[in-house]
Amino acid sequence: MATGVSTVEPLDAGEDYEEAKVIVELLGCLPLAVDQGGAYIRSRRRTLASYRRLYEDRKNDILRFKPRLHDYDNTVFTTWDINFEQVERDSKEASTVLLFFCFLDPSNISEAMLDRACSPQKRWNRMGEMSELSPIDAGLNSDLVALIKDEVVFDDAVEKLLSYSLIHLDNDFNGSRNFLSSPTSMDIWEDHISAMSSAY
Repeated sequence: MATGVSTVEPLDAGEDYEEAKVIVELLGCLPLAVDQGGAYIRSRRRTLASYRRLYEDRKNDILRFKPRLHDYDNTVFTTWDINFEQVERDSKEASTVLLFFCFLDPSNISEAMLDRACSPQKRWNRMGEMSELSPIDAGLNSDLVALIKDEVVFDDAVEKLLSYSLIHLDNDFNGSRNFLSSPTSMDIWEDHISAMSSAY
């Protein structure tokens, strides 16, 4: 075996297989939830039993605070929230990017669009003359602009989100990257953000 290559232990035909079946059922047999749960298990190197315990503990907390959600929404939200909280602990930049993506069309977040939005733009001023308007003067958050314009920091944030299956990546024919997120989970998170905003 080559050094530096990580491997995933194969499932034991007995106990691990049964534990995996239970987790899939807990996640409602939903592909997104199972994908995100698997990403969390892999990235945190958790056992199936410890993930199941964490999921069951966290699900109960969320159900207590969100009783109006349907079972499907609870399952997706719980899984997504577990991964989001871990990303938040691991990378402030990744959580900032993900929260920003909540306010964009989840099916096509173009890197070219993000770059253009964070670049100075030519605008007609009140005097009828062409002038340059910075993204910060246009109302964008300066920390977000700096994060998106710093390719290394932005790539680190994207890698973290990809590792937890919170976003997906698609390259268009020009080689530009387009980011995709699940509309269902993003809708749930937008509702969560709206509820938090109205509480303050």
